[in-house]
Amino acid sequence: MTFNGSVMDEMGWDYLVEYYGDASAEIHDRCRQFKVQVKASSELKGSIPIKVSNLHALASDPLPAFIAVMRIGDSRQVDLAYLLHIDSELVSKILERSMGLEVAGKPLNKSTLSLPLVESDRLSEVGGDCFKGVVERAVGPSFSDYVKAKQQWCSQAGFEEGSASVELKVEGEEFCAQLVEMTLGHHREIRFSGSEMSKVRFGHKYESQGKGPGVLSMGRVAPSGHGTVKLKCGYSPMSVPADLYVSTIAGADRLAYRIDGHFFELESNPARGSTGQGSFTVKGDNSVLTLQQLKTAVRFTSRLCAGQRKLSFRGGKGGEAISFDLDLASDPVDFSHCTARLDAYQIILDQADVDMEPRFSLDDAFGQSVLPAAVAELLSGDGREIKCSFSVDGQASTRFVGKRVNCIHRSSCDFGTAELVVVFVVTGIAEQDGASGLVVKDRRAQLLACLVRSEVSGAVLEELKAVVSERMADLSGDLVVDGDLQSWTEQDGEQAAAVG
Repeated sequence: MTFNGSVMDEMGWDYLVEYYGDASAEIHDRCRQFKVQVKASSELKGSIPIKVSNLHALASDPLPAFIAVMRIGDSRQVDLAYLLHIDSELVSKILERSMGLEVAGKPLNKSTLSLPLVESDRLSEVGGDCFKGVVERAVGPSFSDYVKAKQQWCSQAGFEEGSASVELKVEGEEFCAQLVEMTLGHHREIRFSGSEMSKVRFGHKYESQGKGPGVLSMGRVAPSGHGTVKLKCGYSPMSVPADLYVSTIAGADRLAYRIDGHFFELESNPARGSTGQGSFTVKGDNSVLTLQQLKTAVRFTSRLCAGQRKLSFRGGKGGEAISFDLDLASDPVDFSHCTARLDAYQIILDQADVDMEPRFSLDDAFGQSVLPAAVAELLSGDGREIKCSFSVDGQASTRFVGKRVNCIHRSSCDFGTAELVVVFVVTGIAEQDGASGLVVKDRRAQLLACLVRSEVSGAVLEELKAVVSERMADLSGDLVVDGDLQSWTEQDGEQAAAVG
């Protein structure tokens, strides 16, 4: 080893030591250097104080660095020596102390840091060979890898808990409640009156900048876990899948959570002052359910409304259960209409021309459109009276009263996330309907087309027009009326005014 002494000791080291590594090392990795600061005293205690400025220079230098601590005996010879390696742990400790002093506005060369003298750093014998052995074990087989690692120690130390801090200025307690709700998966934006952004290292803030008012938003929050919600009741228990969201913003002793069953939510938010097990909400407009899931949702909700209010959630295999006793104040709800409507939906999906599997919400189960039930009856062969009203010009209207009329009609309605489109023919005897209108009523409507489409495009409409045009030529009677094409035709070939 070659010891090169420092002419002016301003950078924390006394010697720059050079030596050649093992011949087995890569050719570019054999010439090695490290820096040493030497501390000597006739009396050593359990630690050695060193200026922070010197330690900071050694810690931030990419070369290996050591502190050699020696005790000078009575014969003025070294009789005890320690070699302290400035490793990753010590680099972090030194940089943390340096950061604290800089933030406080104190010079590094006016403060010291005491390094402990421990048995593991004591040299077994005072001499060059022992000294070199400690250095080589600390540096390892690859000098270049050590240098890269030390640079990473320096660049990453102090950022373990993040590198920036944002403080928001808010008014009132509403912000806290909304923030908890945001972490529970509610998608919303929260406004704040001001903010301060700072860099953070070792918990110290620096280079702070004040900002004006703004909006805090959060992307989609992933569930904390998955499980099932079980409804305990006099019937056989029902279970539905659910996602669990947990927020710790309110504090570990005030747990905030939300259980999303896709068509209902159970939520407890201490920031809202909720007590007990929280609130229960039915999500009627959430179109995420298949038809089978919608049937389950209707049965589940009907039992809840019937007074069976004991629920439990269990997540994962062997997960701890969360129990609920719901106190729901609700008026009695008649679900018989929902059951019949879902049966009609099933008939349509089984027999219609479907290009997608629609998704439904609970609101769809309580829908008011009569079209799905009528179409289901036509598909299943069960007749219901269908009435078609139409008009021609006032002079032509009265001469068709009492005559056989074929009325071709297209109807459509929302069908979950899709659209239901039907074309049917009502054949019957025309009756007077008001001053210039006509009406045809019959229980023998004939279904020409039944489509469930994600979108009723122009191509679909053209296809329906072709079906109607073809069928108009085949129908027998005194009059054929097509309300959608806005035309009507007498069977003797005479063309009259457009349908109103």
